[in-house]
Amino acid sequence: MALHCAIISASLEQKERDHYLVILTNELFFAYPDGEKLRFFLETILTNIEQNYAGGSAYFLFGRLIQASNALAQATAKNALKNVNSRTNQFAGIALSKLMSDDHIHGLTIAKKFIETNLPELLAAIVRAYSTLDLNDNVYTEEDLTLLRGVLSSKDPWVIKNGIEAIRNIAQTNKPLAIHLLKCVDIGISSKVADDALMIFCNDQLISFGLLTHEDIECFFKKLMPIPELDGYWIETFLSNASRHHTQLAAAFFMDRVEHAASTDDWHYRPCNHGPYLNVPFHFRESEEYASLFRQVSQWMKVNFEKNYQFKHRSCELFNMMFNPLDDELLGFIQDWIDVCTPDDIRIISQVLSESHSNFVFEQRAFVIRFLNKAKQHGVEVFDKAVSALYCSAIAGLRSGIPGEPFPKDIMMRDEAEKALQEISKFAPAYRLYELLKKHAEADINRSLREGEAYEDE
Repeated sequence: MALHCAIISASLEQKERDHYLVILTNELFFAYPDGEKLRFFLETILTNIEQNYAGGSAYFLFGRLIQASNALAQATAKNALKNVNSRTNQFAGIALSKLMSDDHIHGLTIAKKFIETNLPELLAAIVRAYSTLDLNDNVYTEEDLTLLRGVLSSKDPWVIKNGIEAIRNIAQTNKPLAIHLLKCVDIGISSKVADDALMIFCNDQLISFGLLTHEDIECFFKKLMPIPELDGYWIETFLSNASRHHTQLAAAFFMDRVEHAASTDDWHYRPCNHGPYLNVPFHFRESEEYASLFRQVSQWMKVNFEKNYQFKHRSCELFNMMFNPLDDELLGFIQDWIDVCTPDDIRIISQVLSESHSNFVFEQRAFVIRFLNKAKQHGVEVFDKAVSALYCSAIAGLRSGIPGEPFPKDIMMRDEAEKALQEISKFAPAYRLYELLKKHAEADINRSLREGEAYEDE
């Protein structure tokens, strides 16, 4: 019998493929009634199958055979424990699922032997078994749970990936258990692992975010702390939902990350996804606690601002992430802060404003004038830093235009600065800022014109 031809072509129609599988499995069972002999034969032809046929042919065949033969499942599991390099070990999860379905207690005995090896391949086989297992009445014994907790605590990314798939399966019928098991996973291993895990809470058909308790959110935040960069759409979506439904917890989480970055002075650790790193917006401003949260964050910044430059920079990134845009509502809060500010407050507000958009000093001129008036009252050093912060925000960013001609942005800056200088007193503290911006714009315009003249002379 040319059994090496027993491959299911991807081109076959499903009905024809199923019919072919029935015939083939019957032939194989007739030729190899002993489970180990059948397993050994299949191992000898696996290489040929995998090299010459696409479409998961080996899994189609082996899966069908194991589901029809407890003896083959037994042989596959037993061999996996003896021979770690066996090619049939890739089907150990299917075999274990079959054994647990047929005799759950016996299957658990085999699973315990798998976990004792501490081999990633066999740990992954355990959770793959649970990802396809359909327990009667959805009853998980304490032995099941102990086994799953043990496997899910693995540090191996491949094991965790398979574990998350098992949790997805459990979530379809037992959401509280799925949440409990996901809390056993060390999602802090990497942003990739965390993103895969937290996707579960962004699908109401699996687990709605609203099912998570205060304690659940705390647990996941704690696990996310070690991740240097919170990249990943599902991580960002999880954090966004937390900012809406667990505002104080989310704020505390990000403040803790800023303090961690400052204490370690690690510039590779990004506490929050600000500016260009932000893909899913937060909802801190929509919270009923917005006003108190603003005061809380402001006070926190004031108490810790002199820790080091890392804290100054990172805390301002967080402030802008939480409360931007700098519209009338936010400026109203900042203005109230300015009215009762100390020199330290002015320094903090200056740092926050240094991250504002380049047109801010022109669009919010009245606010800028009041702010610099207040800064001037606290001495030359404080005033100079305030002017410098606003100046830096205005000249920041890329410029584009035609080579040899002034950039439109420079022309706009010159014109707006001139307009401001005409409308405010020369003795006003803000006069200095707009004068500096006018000079900067004119210098850039003249440079562009000189470059244009040089092109014409060539």
